[in-house]
Amino acid sequence: DVLANLRELGYVNGDDHSLFATGSGRVFCNQVEATTEKIFFAPWSCLEDEDKAELSVTLDGLKDGLWIES
Repeated sequence: DVLANLRELGYVNGDDHSLFATGSGRVFCNQVEATTEKIFFAPWSCLEDEDKAELSVTLDGLKDGLWIES
């Protein structure tokens, strides 16, 4: 059970209907978010601003050209 594991690690406390993150839980969450952002943006970190702008225009054009069934 995920909640039981998080409780054992000291990351959450409270009952199942009113959970809250402990201090160490908030620190862990912040570390995970920072690592996720670092990994997610890594492929674009080598691009210059001009390259990023060109990529954005290209992706917008691709998105506009897609037919999406709703």
